Amino acid sequence: MSESSRAFNVDGAGQPADGARGGGKRRPGAGGGGSVPFHRLFAFADGADAALMLVGAVGAVANGAALPLMTVLFGGLVDAFGGAAGGSGDVLARVSQVSLEFVYLAIASAVASFAQVTCWMITGERQAARIRNMYLRTILRQEIAFFDMYTSTGEVVGRMSGDTVLIQDAMGEKVGKFIQLMVTFFGGFAVAFAQGWLLTLVMVATIPPLVLSGAVMSNVVARMASLGQAAYAEAAVVVEQTVGSIRTVRLHLSPGRRKRWRSTTSRLSALTVPVSGKA
Repeated sequence: MSESSRAFNVDGAGQPADGARGGGKRRPGAGGGGSVPFHRLFAFADGADAALMLVGAVGAVANGAALPLMTVLFGGLVDAFGGAAGGSGDVLARVSQVSLEFVYLAIASAVASFAQVTCWMITGERQAARIRNMYLRTILRQEIAFFDMYTSTGEVVGRMSGDTVLIQDAMGEKVGKFIQLMVTFFGGFAVAFAQGWLLTLVMVATIPPLVLSGAVMSNVVARMASLGQAAYAEAAVVVEQTVGSIRTVRLHLSPGRRKRWRSTTSRLSALTVPVSGKA
């Protein structure tokens, strides 16, 4: 983690961490500036954010339970076609009943999905904006030597525009998606064991390879994302230095400036040659 990222670490009271004071130098005995627990991302949430997260979590649970319930209704629909013994009228009545249950499930799933996505996106944006402001205030409290030794304007801008977006995704929509998928996972197993436990035990054997491959893929993606953020920060520094000095470069490369420089150096040579010859 770079020194500018270490300056981002603040405690729950909104004060910069020890590594953020004194130009990025750590105090004796101060903690390291590594990764923080996931729950620390929500340290900047207020009462409104807590309410939004609660509503979003309830919506995610309901949205995640919709898929296992849909399989139950689909099984009832198949049974309605194959198990009716009272003629076409009985089949039509049972299919109509199951279809109406599908409509109810679709409406409930739509409301739950809307609440999940909306609440988590709003609270993620609110907390990310609060973190971005805290990061900027922490950076502005640093000494001048901090910007000369540890960071630059381009890296600060890159961290504010890049890292905070990742944090917003981690504490926003992805949390709701995680809750939804976990409920779908365990709800699917609950329905499967309730409907046919023997076949479910056979299918459980496929879970370890899936979990292992998912863990490997997650580690690779996380590592690549970290390397990508570091590369973007370095590129931002190069761009900031290049664009910031473009006026000076263009000034010295202009034809009038080159002609004036040659004229000045010619007069200087004419003045220095006699002196050197006399010497």
